[in-house]
Amino acid sequence: MIIKPLEEPVKIQKLEVLKKRLFPTHVKMKEIEKELAKTTAGYKGEKSLLYYLSFLPEEYMILHDLRLTIDNRNYFQIDILILSQYFILILEVKNISGKITFDETYHQLIRQFNDGEEVFPDPVLQVKHQKYQLIRYLNKKKIVSLPIETQVVMTNNSALLRNQNNSRKYLDTISRSSELITKVEYYKQKYKAPIFTMKDLRKVAKSLLKDHIPSGFNIFHLFELNSNDICKGVFCTNCGCYPLQRVRGTWYCGECNFSSRNAHLETFNDYKLLFGTTITNKQTRDFLQISSPSTTYKILSSLKVPQFGRGKATSYNLSKLKK
Repeated sequence: MIIKPLEEPVKIQKLEVLKKRLFPTHVKMKEIEKELAKTTAGYKGEKSLLYYLSFLPEEYMILHDLRLTIDNRNYFQIDILILSQYFILILEVKNISGKITFDETYHQLIRQFNDGEEVFPDPVLQVKHQKYQLIRYLNKKKIVSLPIETQVVMTNNSALLRNQNNSRKYLDTISRSSELITKVEYYKQKYKAPIFTMKDLRKVAKSLLKDHIPSGFNIFHLFELNSNDICKGVFCTNCGCYPLQRVRGTWYCGECNFSSRNAHLETFNDYKLLFGTTITNKQTRDFLQISSPSTTYKILSSLKVPQFGRGKATSYNLSKLKK
């Protein structure tokens, strides 16, 4: 039973907009492309697990991308959490290709790919830390803790996995996607006596869902950028050129002669992902690259979104705006 479904991370959407609007020759472009590729691969890895998770009986409760805090300062994130009456299983999902070596001595994952090497943090250590944090969370909530197991699931079928130290702990903790159901069955046999009733389990799931805190990171801070680094204006939805010119209520593209009355909707969505959900008339003029306050007022009014404040201080809430 899926309690919290898998959704495309907002981070991917923000990175895609940033990549689209960053000047092509910007020094940060390659770093942004690399982060986007990594985040997208992680999402695809979790998505590929949905097939295997679908074989679990309804008695298992599944929560994707759970982000919790214990002290309102430090947060921990779990890719997939599986709840049962017998145990809790934390899944750390990795979608990495190439020759993968797990090094327990220095707690690192080494990838050999295209004649080069890349080092990643040790996922076994990562999931162990998530377990520790989840125990603290459950204790704070005064929830009787179930046994907690952990698994690092490698979802890329073409990856060659190696255990450098032949560690039993790593052999037990690291698995491929196709082994997931077998692992769950093993844990059910290990913990034969149920600790929670289904009613109790639903309460725990409800508490976790209520305490989930979506990530609200600032994409500019992440890459040390500011608004001057991005291209402003309405982009052509047909050829991608910018900025479009607005004439008598219609946006025109001088490159491909495309015209649209609603091309600004995607631009507002870009703004929302980059800068937040509130916007003023002045900010709209700057981002859409139009000069007339009255034209801007008409555009903002046509959105039919909540507004607050008066006069020049009026702000518009874009949170529920759809393209």
